[in-house]
Amino acid sequence: MITVREYPGHRLKSAASARDVPIPDPLMEALNDHAGRNEVVFADRVFSSCLGDYRRAYRLFGSLVKEAQLDDVRIHDLRHTYGVHSAQSGVPLPRIQRLLRHPTVGMTMRYASHAPESYFSEDAAKIAASIAKVRGEAVLSDAAPAVLKLA
Repeated sequence: MITVREYPGHRLKSAASARDVPIPDPLMEALNDHAGRNEVVFADRVFSSCLGDYRRAYRLFGSLVKEAQLDDVRIHDLRHTYGVHSAQSGVPLPRIQRLLRHPTVGMTMRYASHAPESYFSEDAAKIAASIAKVRGEAVLSDAAPAVLKLA
């Protein structure tokens, strides 16, 4: 988990901004490698004091974006990327809403709109499998869904 909390001299945007964000194992491994030890100790800061506050991280991010010659990239895009990947991996929108601390699920819907159309076929297959299960029918897991084109 990554814990987001206020600490002396550093305030969050709002009280609702305080949260625990789960992280995947590969990220935990990368953070452990960064820390140079086998286990990150609870309450350790991930980065040394040179990145200990948002302004410094913001400036470093900006210089890395410039060095990589990227245009129109903001540090907040990391949050959006997390939201999009959460939606694309099937995390239910109310859970994403809670993780990102959005006041409404409508705000979270922005991330679901990034799902590529290729997911629609997968979704149709899941729906068909659910209906078949309720009806007690056998389901062919590798069967491609039918495509119906309406004029």
